[in-house]
Amino acid sequence: MVVLAVLLWLPAHAQTTTGVFGTVVDEQGAAIPGVTVLLRQLASGLERQTTTDGSGRYEIGNLPAGTHDVTFSLTGFDDETHRIQAATATPVEVSPTLRLAGLTDSVSVVPPAPAI
Repeated sequence: MVVLAVLLWLPAHAQTTTGVFGTVVDEQGAAIPGVTVLLRQLASGLERQTTTDGSGRYEIGNLPAGTHDVTFSLTGFDDETHRIQAATATPVEVSPTLRLAGLTDSVSVVPPAPAI
């Protein structure tokens, strides 16, 4: 009976799922809606994507336990990536502060063609 109980417990234990959630804000602490949140599990290559809501919140659930990279991106802000270890069924909070992207301008000066 004990052996049967252990054998039934092992598959259920091996299928632990978890989740990632949080709020994305800017450097002044204001919520940022519309941020793309891309999650990649390193071991399997699994990818999940979502977008922050009007309050800057996001949630990705039903993830296999393991190591994940979570990347936050939005035009006008620097991308930010966090590596997380999700080993239990307890969801992991990742709430980044995105920085404004640096502006780059370029000016090309072309002399006029000489008259021949």
